[in-house]
Amino acid sequence: MFRKKKSGIPSKKTINLAFREKSEFTVTRTLPSLLLVAALAIAFSHFAVLDRLDHVAKLNRTVEELQQQVSALESACEGYEETEREYSRYFSADLTDEEKALHSRTLVLELVEEQLMPYCDVKTIRTEGNTVTIQLGGITLDKASALINTIETKAYVQQVSVFSAATGSDDHMKATISMMIRLNDNEGDIRQ
Repeated sequence: MFRKKKSGIPSKKTINLAFREKSEFTVTRTLPSLLLVAALAIAFSHFAVLDRLDHVAKLNRTVEELQQQVSALESACEGYEETEREYSRYFSADLTDEEKALHSRTLVLELVEEQLMPYCDVKTIRTEGNTVTIQLGGITLDKASALINTIETKAYVQQVSVFSAATGSDDHMKATISMMIRLNDNEGDIRQ
């Protein structure tokens, strides 16, 4: 019934070297896997590296173009400080609101030249803000009154005040008059 196994050392004394073992890595299995890994590597390098490098190169070209534009603008504005100094001699863009409300001094000089000088001697003129203080001489009181009425009709004149008028005893003597002309706030030079 029961057989007893022989125990012992293997008895094979020769090796069969002609036997070929089967390899687990066959070309038909490994080649598609290698191609898949290569395709994934190419796709990764294209999207993650090459596209990024191309994008960075485009941005660098854009930065260079902008730097060239900035350089061109800086060279165009090279003498700006000198031009601004020259321009500010004629007009200041940094006027305060109070200064903008003032009438131009040329308007005041035109008023004096056209309305006062033909009829009398202008001895002094002082301007402060929109107030002009003038001392006149060589005019009769009647002509001074008519002159004041004429000046008050101007649209840019707010008020004319006479501080003092002095004349000799003779009606034909000339008077010395101190008057103050207050101008309206500037709404552009209104010349009438």
